[in-house]
Amino acid sequence: MTTTAAPKIGHMLTPAIVSHSTVPGGAEAYLTRLYRTFAQDGHSPIMVGGIPTWDDAGLDRIPLTLSPKWGGKTMATGLLKLSGERRKLKEAIEDLSPDYFHVQYKREQIGFTDLLARRAPVVWTEHGRFLRGPKGALLAAGYREAAKRVAVIICVSADVADDVRRVVGPGPRIEVIENAVDTSALQPASDVEKVAARESLGIPDGLPVLLWIGRLAESKRPRFAVQLAAAWPGVTLIAGDGPLHSAVVQDASSVTGVRVLGHVSDTGRLYRASDVMAFTSTGASEGYPTTTMVESAAHGVPIVTDGQSGALSAVSASGGFVLPSDATAKDWAEALLESISPERSAAVRRWAVEHDVRAWAQKHEDIVRSVL
Repeated sequence: MTTTAAPKIGHMLTPAIVSHSTVPGGAEAYLTRLYRTFAQDGHSPIMVGGIPTWDDAGLDRIPLTLSPKWGGKTMATGLLKLSGERRKLKEAIEDLSPDYFHVQYKREQIGFTDLLARRAPVVWTEHGRFLRGPKGALLAAGYREAAKRVAVIICVSADVADDVRRVVGPGPRIEVIENAVDTSALQPASDVEKVAARESLGIPDGLPVLLWIGRLAESKRPRFAVQLAAAWPGVTLIAGDGPLHSAVVQDASSVTGVRVLGHVSDTGRLYRASDVMAFTSTGASEGYPTTTMVESAAHGVPIVTDGQSGALSAVSASGGFVLPSDATAKDWAEALLESISPERSAAVRRWAVEHDVRAWAQKHEDIVRSVL
């Protein structure tokens, strides 16, 4: 069995992140943001696998292609491929001597943690809630067993941490670190920047702009965003990709003023063009605050959500509106319009500054060092 010596406090860390994903999302952005900050501080992160934006950040990587992330429709086929993927991973990490391994998808957590823990401590991060039903129960059983070999599980919110404790019991160490962004790089748009962003998107002057951004999946409710667009008196921007892309495009074809943009790598332009953001996700799968919420807040764009999103505390703390779970599209449109004010923009920006990336990355480092 190969082991690594415990690092001394203060030495530069070498984390190995085992992850593979082809769809950009909040969890993928989290890894790139965290380890780009680590690299800026002198650490040497290396990824085994690949995710969108990692190579663009100039970070080191060992290529490894895995099957799709596990979910309700992919878990069965993923389990069948697990044995072969474990062999591929073992070969990929053969020459590595990291201080710790970091994994965050159920596939890697359940399928690889025992293999990784023989070489170095394993850190998990959790961004969302567990599946329910029979498949969720099966996933929870594997998760509970794998968690016995984990040094610490870092959750993005207290709600997610409670969900993890429900599954694993009192055993593993669990910490909460809410999502963060670089608030020195992400700033509210000036009047000139807002006009330029709208011109680049072909948005007429004087119209209120509503932003929806996220993965086009059922739990995010992008089709409800199209319903909001029908009640909204201006332009609605829907950004993201996913399994509901065709359905969203079809819905939007009969609604004036809605733009379905697909995946947008430069989301900053969207925030600069927008007046307010609608956060329509349900609490079934989300962890809060999400990256998109903090990015919106950093740009001074107020947020509106509803009672079933699970984001009540974060949105309330940032000065946004929380609507009843039975609110109609018209109710949403009224709350969104009321949210557009300098006072709410300033409040949401202040909240974002409390979630700056520097302190956030240091919290991760402190927790990792405490378990090494």
